[in-house]
Amino acid sequence: MKYPAAFDGRCILYPNERTLLDYLRWRQVDCHINNLYNTTFHALTGEYTHYEPVDDDDDGNDKFIVTFPYCGPKLSLPKLSTNEATKRLSHTSSGDKNEILFTDYGINYNNELEQFRK
Repeated sequence: MKYPAAFDGRCILYPNERTLLDYLRWRQVDCHINNLYNTTFHALTGEYTHYEPVDDDDDGNDKFIVTFPYCGPKLSLPKLSTNEATKRLSHTSSGDKNEILFTDYGINYNNELEQFRK
């Protein structure tokens, strides 16, 4: 890791358990939306990293094969600048992003590791 991890944290007191659970559900959905955007953005800019689990000795430690940058069958498209990628993704739906990933880059978002999808 180049820099230590940093997280946005806040302390909030919710009035009841239902409100807390609703908030946590919303954060989970928001995390998924952000990850789909970032996965598509990094594919467009040529910086997509592909992780595959390694089946090993079930010692409780997950291990992954990391491919960076991704060299999939369709990744011969020109890389976009960060500004171009941001503009390309502007006003796109989740379906649009999935379509870009699959059609242009051969990336099936549903095959990403579950920890990155939801």
